[in-house]
Amino acid sequence: MTTVSEDFPKKILAKLVPRLGEAGKREPEPEEDNKAPRPEERLNIAILRAAILWKVMNGFGTLAFVWATVVLLGGFATLITQRDFWFVTTISFIQAVGIFGANEDPTNQFALRVSEGLTVNERLLGCLEQDIWQRHREPMHLTVTQQELMKSLHCCRTCLGGLLLTAFSLAKLAAVTVLFILSSMRLSKQDYVDPMFRGDLEHKNIRRSLNMFYGLVLAQGICYLCSILNPLIPEVLKVSSRYKLGISGRNALVNRYLNDNYESCIRGNVRAALNMDLVSYAMELVTSNSATDQLLGVRTIDDVLSVGLYRKLALASIRASPETLEKLFKMLALNEETRGPAASIVLDLAPCIMVESVPGMIELTSVLLDERSSGNNELAWFGLSILEELMVNNPSNCLHATEVGNLLSKVIGLTNWYSHGHGRTAEDLMLEMPHNLVEKEILKKSLRVIHKLVATDIEAAKVLKRDTAENIQFLSNDRMITEHVEAIRIVACCTLDEEAREQIGNYPEIIKALKTCLFSDQVKHSAAAAEALVLLTMDNKRNVVAILEEIDSKETMQQVVNMLFVADGGHRTSMAAKLLHNFRACSGTDYLDQNNMMDIIDKAMPEVLKAIKMRVNRLEKSANTSQNSSNGNFAKLNIEEEGKVLESFIGLSVQICDSLNSCDFAKKHENGSHPTIDMLVQKLKQILEMYCSPTTETPGIRRVTIELMIWIMQSNKRNIESFRRFNVATKLEEVARAARKLESFRLFYSGLGVARYSKPISHVARAALALIAIDPAS
Repeated sequence: MTTVSEDFPKKILAKLVPRLGEAGKREPEPEEDNKAPRPEERLNIAILRAAILWKVMNGFGTLAFVWATVVLLGGFATLITQRDFWFVTTISFIQAVGIFGANEDPTNQFALRVSEGLTVNERLLGCLEQDIWQRHREPMHLTVTQQELMKSLHCCRTCLGGLLLTAFSLAKLAAVTVLFILSSMRLSKQDYVDPMFRGDLEHKNIRRSLNMFYGLVLAQGICYLCSILNPLIPEVLKVSSRYKLGISGRNALVNRYLNDNYESCIRGNVRAALNMDLVSYAMELVTSNSATDQLLGVRTIDDVLSVGLYRKLALASIRASPETLEKLFKMLALNEETRGPAASIVLDLAPCIMVESVPGMIELTSVLLDERSSGNNELAWFGLSILEELMVNNPSNCLHATEVGNLLSKVIGLTNWYSHGHGRTAEDLMLEMPHNLVEKEILKKSLRVIHKLVATDIEAAKVLKRDTAENIQFLSNDRMITEHVEAIRIVACCTLDEEAREQIGNYPEIIKALKTCLFSDQVKHSAAAAEALVLLTMDNKRNVVAILEEIDSKETMQQVVNMLFVADGGHRTSMAAKLLHNFRACSGTDYLDQNNMMDIIDKAMPEVLKAIKMRVNRLEKSANTSQNSSNGNFAKLNIEEEGKVLESFIGLSVQICDSLNSCDFAKKHENGSHPTIDMLVQKLKQILEMYCSPTTETPGIRRVTIELMIWIMQSNKRNIESFRRFNVATKLEEVARAARKLESFRLFYSGLGVARYSKPISHVARAALALIAIDPAS
């Protein structure tokens, strides 16, 4: 297999490398300055000067030609000398032929067009050059002999065009030289009339007429010299250099821009010509009906965007043109030469585009995903990148994407292709994952796009979750799940649908893969696996039994318990506690605990309560510190992170307490295994004070706290006095009055509430208040 640099376009690699951090670093791009003038502005001024000079020069030439034909050759043909007659005739002939100023006149550019047409052949160049969008496929379209033949033909055409252009340029220079020399020579000598006829009345005005004629011709030549001094060509080269336009006709666009802007100035559209820029001109070509113009325009825009200096201005111009946007997306379904640069431009635009602004945007983009079957890595990469950028932080675009029927199947097809080894079946699981950098990135992007699709909260997303869960080839790839955290998150999203949750629970491969990831040294993989297992076991005892049977040993269960007390405890710790909560809730139902693994969970109760006490103390200390400091962001972040762990620990404690009898609980308090009742009640009250406004990060923290209070009071009525002593009833009344809708769910995943409680939290708070009101002596 070849390396990425050999078989992948440079422009794609330039976009890919910053996202990977593995293949090196790009050179820093120049910082964009919106106040800096564009290079076209100086070129436009030079074009305007050239147009003014041509207007003046053409005026002098026309007046000289009319003066010669009407006044001199018409009125004084018999009176002027033979020398002046031939001089005037020669000059008039040159003016009539139009060699002088031919390539400046928009109506007389035959010489320029012929040489330009022979020099630039887009179709031929597209076949010859190693362009950035050339496909790397086998077999090649052209043999070596055919390529050599086309190169020779192209060389001949270029040479012929160059010779013609040189010949016309030399002819023009010769004509100007002749005019300049003849007019200067005659004006300096002033011997227009023979000495013998100088006194004749008929020859009186000959001298003035010839001076007028030769003066006009000389003025025309001086204007031409001024036009040579006008820095038009250097400005053209500066524009090409600043935008780093390659060959393959992109320089031809600058020439066309020059000619069209020049013609616009000649016609009097000066304001439009001065306000024109290269991107706007390329956009006009993109929206034209000519395939060649479209290709030239889209390549030029892509080159401008790749430079970065005027990137924001260019993107703003394109976004402001709905017609150009629609045309760019339609180009994604055109020929290969056009699709590559069009896809690159769309990728740059994608983060700021609304799908509804262009009809069929997602469908047109998904066409690129079909190209992998024909051997095109780059188009598949672009298609996935565009979809990913469209759906990042844009729920509206995600909604539209879920409505495209075959999008999910196409993306899943890409994951199967790259994860199983180029389209092989799920039985080939022992094959190594692709080592090519680009293929790995395509696989990662495919998984991220699938995750975005199945994480959407609409009815169509439920169908996508079920379709994903039913895709045997995708979900049976345990290697993909263990190596890619996005695959784990896809499984977690699918479990949000009840039918998909049941379907996933039927795959032992998935449970084994999630179990492997749960004990991974990679924190992200471990946390994602714990989260997926929590969602898989939420209100589903059948899946709990399947996972417990897979664990099937005290040592493995102890590993899960140990995750509660790791030093870097955060999201992974809270998910591990929720998973143990689900395990403990299943005890005594459909699961026969032959290995007494539930005892492992129960024995963790003292450490869990101590951890609750420690974390509440840490929060209290952090709150005191933040009050004396101007920076409160750290304390707020700490509360959110600690709150997730506290919620899961208290919930686990409630579940363990439900399995213990009151005597066991009292004994553990008496022998010091648990914190004292007073201390525990005090900490629980502090939790209600600190989390008076729960968020989606901690939706059930107040509920589980109150449930633990209820259990403590129900286990021993003497404990009620402690709640009265610390005036807990006041906080419970606040909870009952200020219950929030989000507290009806056990947790939130991807913005979706999971496992709705049967009773509102206000009902739970009032139940606790009723217990506090009971007389302990009764």
